[in-house]
Amino acid sequence: MNKTPQVNYNSPSDRLSDRRRIVLLLEYHGALFHGSQFQPDHPTVQGELLSAIEGLGIRPYSMMFAGRTDAGVHAKGQVVHFDVEPDALKEVMDLQTALNSKLPPQISVRALCLDAAPAFHSQRHADYKWYRYKIYLSPARSAWMPPDAIWIKQPLNIGAMDDAARLLEGRHSFKSFQCRGTDLPDDVCDIMLARFTLESPASPDFENSNAALSFERNDLTFDASPLACNASNITKSTENPDYPGQILNFDIVGDRFLYKMVRNLLGQLLVIGQPDRQRQARHTSSVFQSSSRLLSQPGDILSLLAARDRTQAAFAAPANGLSLMSVVYPDPIDYFKDDPLRARLAELLTNHANPASQNPVSQDSVQTVSSDASIFPHETSNSNHSNQPQMERMQNENVFGKAS
Repeated sequence: MNKTPQVNYNSPSDRLSDRRRIVLLLEYHGALFHGSQFQPDHPTVQGELLSAIEGLGIRPYSMMFAGRTDAGVHAKGQVVHFDVEPDALKEVMDLQTALNSKLPPQISVRALCLDAAPAFHSQRHADYKWYRYKIYLSPARSAWMPPDAIWIKQPLNIGAMDDAARLLEGRHSFKSFQCRGTDLPDDVCDIMLARFTLESPASPDFENSNAALSFERNDLTFDASPLACNASNITKSTENPDYPGQILNFDIVGDRFLYKMVRNLLGQLLVIGQPDRQRQARHTSSVFQSSSRLLSQPGDILSLLAARDRTQAAFAAPANGLSLMSVVYPDPIDYFKDDPLRARLAELLTNHANPASQNPVSQDSVQTVSSDASIFPHETSNSNHSNQPQMERMQNENVFGKAS
């Protein structure tokens, strides 16, 4: 999937030729920011970055992010480029350290390239991007819940969700999962990978626990009471009374993504993940009156793709579980190819390319659930509800637990 045309990256096409192009590998926790893009009246990632650069006596030009992230969305591998005057860094010994000393704790420069190709463009030249949506599965809220995850206390049919996710792979129109009011002439995306994996926390440091789990199609059950993941092939214990719960990751890699596409997809996959009794209860509830949002079998995802109609699909999942993990570029300008997250992405893609090395999942995994349970995504306190219809807010009431 190399959609990048032949480009002379050393030709300064969109900047003054005497300026120096700098590229940053940026990570941030998005909870406190109104997205990545600068807004004059709200705190944003770009606003903080501009302030930090200017605080060093440097004037940045033409700053561009590889991908725009919404309010509450995080990043571990965001790529940003900007230009400076040729002698702008003469008084700065270590730009990475200097910037991190000026940035708030929620933003950090992980790496940088001080002499990028003059025509490098962080957005236009990206080959593909990796997003991850993280879900904390537990019947009760945990103080050790990762801050970049959402909490779901009801059981999920993870096998059915994974079956549906795999149908997203390939080249499709994703108009049904594009935010309404932002129609683009080209709504086709090429998805290289879409899959769910379980991670069992062995310590409070979920991200560094290296506890990614595999699971069998016919064995996996997640039951809220007692808390357990009963999969016969799991080699690492998931029963830890000190750190209960499990992490369910949804990884998706593609050449491009429409506005709110990943969150809209995850919202639909959560609907598909509702066990039958829970879904039947929702059918009879007066709150759920729109039959267009009851497409709930794995194969229905193909019908939704073909419909090209946003009103036929489920609501967006909350922003605070989504992270931009990595952005990949062609070799001559892939400045952060040695980033550790790249090794994890390569492992995901390798496992995906060799199905025999995986333990697949199936919709046959069924969980017990109370008849009055409901799972629908809802926005967090960082999101703006002013334009959300009342019925949508009602439908979102009983889905996710609210972390403090």
